[in-house]
Amino acid sequence: MATYALLLGPLGPDPAKAISFLTACCVAYLLNKFWTFKAHAHSWSEISKFIGLYSATFVANVAVNQIVITVAPQLSPALKPYIYQLGWLTATGVSTILNYLGQKFWVFRKNSAESQ
Repeated sequence: MATYALLLGPLGPDPAKAISFLTACCVAYLLNKFWTFKAHAHSWSEISKFIGLYSATFVANVAVNQIVITVAPQLSPALKPYIYQLGWLTATGVSTILNYLGQKFWVFRKNSAESQ
């Protein structure tokens, strides 16, 4: 959120959202690989799957952010002062859920032979 907030003024919502998402990707890969899923072995397959997953959820993240920014004030004018925060929160929530499921069941999935 801090990266998004810092870049929102000078760059606008879409570039700020994109850069903040990409920054989070780097941190997420390292934390998820070594801490959440404890996948310590080096794997090019994991890296390519991670990039594919995050590329897809990047598009979803920026799209959800833009949809909320566009639609929220039409649904309730009272939301207008909070559209950027609401957009960030909603987009981040959607992409977090998609990323976790993709990493658990695809990127860092343990083969049955590995877990025995």
